[in-house]
Amino acid sequence: ANQLDQDSDGTGDVCDTNPIFIVSSDPVDNPNFSDVPAAVAAAVQSGTVIQILSGVGTDYTGVLVDRSLQLRFEGTAPGIIVDGGGSPAFDVVSTLSAPIEIQNLTLQGSTGIVAGADVNASDVIFESTDGADILIGATLGLTDSTMTGVTGTGLIVSGAANATNLLIAQPATGVSVNLGGDLTLRHATIADASTTGVANSGGTISITSSLHKNTGTDLSGVACADVSWSVIGNVDCSSFNNNLFDSAIFVGGGDYHLQPMSPGLDHGPDPATFAEDPCFDLEGNPRQLDYDGLGSAERDAGAYEHADGTLTPGQVTGLVWSDGNTMTWDTEPSASEYHVNRVLLTNLGYANCGVCRELLDPTDRPDTTVVATEVPAAG
Repeated sequence: ANQLDQDSDGTGDVCDTNPIFIVSSDPVDNPNFSDVPAAVAAAVQSGTVIQILSGVGTDYTGVLVDRSLQLRFEGTAPGIIVDGGGSPAFDVVSTLSAPIEIQNLTLQGSTGIVAGADVNASDVIFESTDGADILIGATLGLTDSTMTGVTGTGLIVSGAANATNLLIAQPATGVSVNLGGDLTLRHATIADASTTGVANSGGTISITSSLHKNTGTDLSGVACADVSWSVIGNVDCSSFNNNLFDSAIFVGGGDYHLQPMSPGLDHGPDPATFAEDPCFDLEGNPRQLDYDGLGSAERDAGAYEHADGTLTPGQVTGLVWSDGNTMTWDTEPSASEYHVNRVLLTNLGYANCGVCRELLDPTDRPDTTVVATEVPAAG
């Protein structure tokens, strides 16, 4: 039978044993190497995993990746810094078919990642001047990452960039798409950019379920038809694709979660269309929570999904039909009120949690009885 070969080294994944190099600046860790470039130079097998330990607290120097090998770089704890100084933290020139992988690292330097070949990055904190520069012919997949320390441009896209659960805050420009570039943004928050949130100079754009609230213009050269289910503060795209022309209403003070009155809460497509991608938000919380507690879980726009802490869903016990029209249940001590949804049992599922039937008991939601004047539907 055919086997997957995700690192493209000619050996199927089931039979493949990928070397693991340990990098640490602390000899107590008994590392294979004291810096990352030495580990890259020593790698001879595609699929090599380079695990970077905290070491003795000094930053690791920038990395040139030009080995025609698929390599994976993993930070083993929060706050591990790779600092390119006046150069990129990661300058990726070549790989072997499969993308270079970068996970759980903080990147400093002139640019966090220069992608001259394909790169997948996740759980990355960018504190570099520019976040990532994707060159012609290269693709960057970026998930669950933040650019709150970037002072230049978050993403410079001449190749292709696909970013999900991304926070870009307080840059000069959030994203700059050059001629021929291809940008896909999903669940991004781009805020407080001094010049432009997303600037397009002849590329292809797709923006979905994102929040845009910037000091400069939110969108420049971006057609509203290429934006959907997003909240945009100073460009009116409200006549296209369920966008809102409104303020995101962040908590403030550098906190880009949403306040309770924000229009970005529960502003998402029909729950029936949810394909569990992404399953989680930037902080690892489940996507598609029911913020307003009305029984229909809809995705929030932006990098974060929000739960209303004052509403804690619970399951009642002792549910019975006492007659053909009256349903009762046991009191739940922690419940402030009850909501009733109805759906045929044969139709009940993740994409269909029923229709809210508040009119059955419009004025007395804290009680434990509902009277339906009509006979309950079969099922």
